[in-house]
Amino acid sequence: MALKKRSETGARVLAGALACLLAGLAQTAMAGSLEEASSAIIVGEWTPPKMDAAITIAPCAEGVCATLTRHAYGDLAERDELNPDPALRERSLIGATILKGLRPASANKWRGGALYDPRTGKTYASKMKLLDPNHLKITACVGPGLCKGYVWTRIAPGDPLKPSPELIAMADGGASLLAGR
Repeated sequence: MALKKRSETGARVLAGALACLLAGLAQTAMAGSLEEASSAIIVGEWTPPKMDAAITIAPCAEGVCATLTRHAYGDLAERDELNPDPALRERSLIGATILKGLRPASANKWRGGALYDPRTGKTYASKMKLLDPNHLKITACVGPGLCKGYVWTRIAPGDPLKPSPELIAMADGGASLLAGR
Protein backbone atom coordinates (compact mmCIF):
# COMPACT_ATOMS: atom_id res chain seq x y z
CA MET A 1 0.00 0.00 0.00
CA ALA A 2 2.83 2.41 0.80
CA LEU A 3 4.43 1.55 -2.55
CA LYS A 4 1.15 2.31 -4.38
CA LYS A 5 0.83 5.66 -2.55
CA ARG A 6 4.41 6.57 -3.47
CA SER A 7 3.90 5.78 -7.14
CA GLU A 8 0.70 7.89 -7.20
CA THR A 9 2.57 10.79 -5.57
CA GLY A 10 5.44 10.40 -8.04
CA ALA A 11 2.99 10.39 -10.95
CA ARG A 12 1.35 13.60 -9.65
CA VAL A 13 4.76 15.29 -9.26
CA LEU A 14 5.77 14.18 -12.75
CA ALA A 15 2.44 15.39 -14.19
CA GLY A 16 2.88 18.75 -12.42
CA ALA A 17 6.42 19.14 -13.72
CA LEU A 18 5.28 18.25 -17.24
CA ALA A 19 2.44 20.80 -17.02
CA CYS A 20 4.91 23.50 -15.89
CA LEU A 21 7.28 22.63 -18.73
CA LEU A 22 4.48 22.78 -21.32
CA ALA A 23 3.20 26.09 -19.89
CA GLY A 24 6.71 27.54 -20.11
CA LEU A 25 7.10 26.40 -23.71
CA ALA A 26 3.69 27.87 -24.61
CA GLN A 27 4.61 31.17 -22.94
CA THR A 28 7.88 31.31 -24.87
CA ALA A 29 6.08 30.64 -28.15
CA MET A 30 3.47 33.31 -27.36
CA ALA A 31 6.18 35.83 -26.46
CA GLY A 32 7.84 35.21 -29.82
CA SER A 33 4.56 35.63 -31.68
CA LEU A 34 3.74 38.81 -29.68
CA GLU A 35 7.13 40.24 -30.67
CA GLU A 36 6.63 39.33 -34.32
CA ALA A 37 3.02 40.53 -34.46
CA SER A 38 3.62 43.80 -32.63
CA SER A 39 6.71 44.58 -34.69
CA ALA A 40 4.81 44.00 -37.93
CA ILE A 41 2.27 46.75 -37.20
CA ILE A 42 4.96 49.45 -36.93
CA VAL A 43 7.24 48.41 -39.78
CA GLY A 44 7.50 51.17 -42.35
CA GLU A 45 8.50 54.75 -42.91
CA TRP A 46 7.68 57.46 -40.36
CA THR A 47 8.39 61.17 -40.06
CA PRO A 48 8.93 63.26 -36.91
CA PRO A 49 6.84 66.37 -36.13
CA LYS A 50 8.82 68.74 -38.40
CA MET A 51 8.32 66.29 -41.28
CA ASP A 52 11.85 66.94 -42.52
CA ALA A 53 13.16 63.36 -42.28
CA ALA A 54 12.06 59.83 -43.04
CA ILE A 55 12.82 57.15 -40.48
CA THR A 56 12.37 53.47 -41.27
CA ILE A 57 11.27 51.19 -38.45
CA ALA A 58 11.99 47.48 -38.79
CA PRO A 59 12.84 44.45 -36.66
CA CYS A 60 16.56 44.10 -35.89
CA ALA A 61 18.81 41.90 -33.76
CA GLU A 62 18.21 44.19 -30.75
CA GLY A 63 14.37 44.09 -31.10
CA VAL A 64 12.90 47.01 -33.03
CA CYS A 65 15.16 49.64 -34.58
CA ALA A 66 14.74 52.89 -36.52
CA THR A 67 17.13 54.12 -39.18
CA LEU A 68 17.32 57.58 -40.72
CA THR A 69 16.71 56.83 -44.42
CA ARG A 70 16.32 60.25 -46.04
CA HIS A 71 15.79 63.92 -45.28
CA ALA A 72 14.23 66.94 -46.98
CA TYR A 73 17.53 68.56 -47.83
CA GLY A 74 18.34 66.49 -50.89
CA ASP A 75 22.01 65.69 -51.23
CA LEU A 76 23.02 67.42 -48.02
CA ALA A 77 25.58 64.99 -46.63
CA GLU A 78 25.17 65.61 -42.93
CA ARG A 79 27.78 63.92 -40.79
CA ASP A 80 27.31 62.62 -37.28
CA GLU A 81 29.69 65.28 -35.94
CA LEU A 82 28.36 65.31 -32.37
CA ASN A 83 28.58 61.55 -31.84
CA PRO A 84 30.40 60.79 -28.55
CA ASP A 85 32.35 58.08 -30.40
CA PRO A 86 35.04 59.88 -32.45
CA ALA A 87 35.15 56.97 -34.91
CA LEU A 88 31.52 57.66 -35.91
CA ARG A 89 31.76 61.43 -36.38
CA GLU A 90 32.52 61.18 -40.09
CA ARG A 91 29.68 58.79 -40.93
CA SER A 92 26.67 60.02 -42.85
CA LEU A 93 23.49 60.37 -40.83
CA ILE A 94 21.62 58.69 -43.68
CA GLY A 95 21.63 55.03 -42.69
CA ALA A 96 22.40 55.74 -39.04
CA THR A 97 20.40 53.79 -36.46
CA ILE A 98 18.76 56.33 -34.18
CA LEU A 99 16.49 54.05 -32.19
CA LYS A 100 17.25 50.51 -31.07
CA GLY A 101 16.50 47.86 -28.50
CA LEU A 102 12.75 48.31 -28.19
CA ARG A 103 10.90 45.19 -27.08
CA PRO A 104 7.14 44.66 -27.01
CA ALA A 105 5.47 45.39 -23.68
CA SER A 106 1.95 44.80 -25.03
CA ALA A 107 0.18 44.72 -28.39
CA ASN A 108 0.81 48.44 -29.05
CA LYS A 109 3.64 49.40 -26.65
CA TRP A 110 7.41 48.89 -26.72
CA ARG A 111 9.93 49.59 -23.94
CA GLY A 112 13.62 49.35 -23.15
CA GLY A 113 14.96 51.23 -26.14
CA ALA A 114 17.69 53.78 -26.68
CA LEU A 115 17.04 56.88 -28.80
CA TYR A 116 20.05 58.65 -30.28
CA ASP A 117 19.61 62.35 -31.08
CA PRO A 118 22.22 63.33 -33.70
CA ARG A 119 21.46 67.04 -33.09
CA THR A 120 22.94 66.75 -29.59
CA GLY A 121 24.99 63.55 -29.71
CA LYS A 122 23.09 62.24 -26.68
CA THR A 123 21.26 58.95 -26.20
CA TYR A 124 18.08 58.68 -24.15
CA ALA A 125 16.06 55.81 -22.67
CA SER A 126 12.99 55.42 -24.83
CA LYS A 127 9.64 53.79 -25.22
CA MET A 128 7.04 53.83 -27.94
CA LYS A 129 3.27 53.55 -28.24
CA LEU A 130 1.19 53.07 -31.39
CA LEU A 131 -1.64 55.62 -31.01
CA ASP A 132 -3.44 54.54 -34.19
CA PRO A 133 -2.28 52.93 -37.46
CA ASN A 134 -0.67 56.19 -38.62
CA HIS A 135 0.63 57.80 -35.41
CA LEU A 136 3.39 56.59 -33.12
CA LYS A 137 4.38 58.31 -29.88
CA ILE A 138 8.10 58.15 -29.16
CA THR A 139 9.03 59.08 -25.59
CA ALA A 140 12.60 59.92 -24.61
CA CYS A 141 13.66 60.11 -20.97
CA VAL A 142 16.73 61.62 -19.31
CA GLY A 143 15.72 60.10 -15.97
CA PRO A 144 12.69 58.77 -14.08
CA GLY A 145 9.75 61.09 -14.74
CA LEU A 146 11.84 63.42 -16.92
CA CYS A 147 10.43 62.49 -20.30
CA LYS A 148 9.22 64.18 -23.46
CA GLY A 149 7.07 62.60 -26.14
CA TYR A 150 6.94 63.20 -29.88
CA VAL A 151 4.33 61.93 -32.31
CA TRP A 152 5.67 60.48 -35.55
CA THR A 153 3.38 60.12 -38.58
CA ARG A 154 3.42 57.18 -40.96
CA ILE A 155 4.29 58.11 -44.53
CA ALA A 156 4.44 56.15 -47.76
CA PRO A 157 7.91 55.46 -49.14
CA GLY A 158 8.84 58.33 -51.41
CA ASP A 159 6.32 60.81 -49.95
CA PRO A 160 7.79 64.31 -50.13
CA LEU A 161 9.29 65.77 -46.98
CA LYS A 162 9.11 69.40 -45.85
CA PRO A 163 12.38 71.27 -45.23
CA SER A 164 12.38 73.01 -41.87
CA PRO A 165 11.98 76.81 -42.07
CA GLU A 166 15.06 77.24 -39.85
CA LEU A 167 17.35 75.51 -42.34
CA ILE A 168 15.87 77.36 -45.31
CA ALA A 169 16.53 80.64 -43.50
CA MET A 170 20.13 79.66 -42.82
CA ALA A 171 20.65 78.55 -46.43
CA ASP A 172 19.57 81.88 -47.95
CA GLY A 173 21.29 84.09 -45.40
CA GLY A 174 18.16 84.72 -43.35
CA ALA A 175 16.13 86.31 -46.19
CA SER A 176 13.25 83.80 -45.82
CA LEU A 177 13.11 84.33 -42.10
CA LEU A 178 12.91 88.09 -42.54
CA ALA A 179 10.36 87.82 -45.36
CA GLY A 180 8.03 85.94 -43.03
CA ARG A 181 7.76 88.92 -40.65
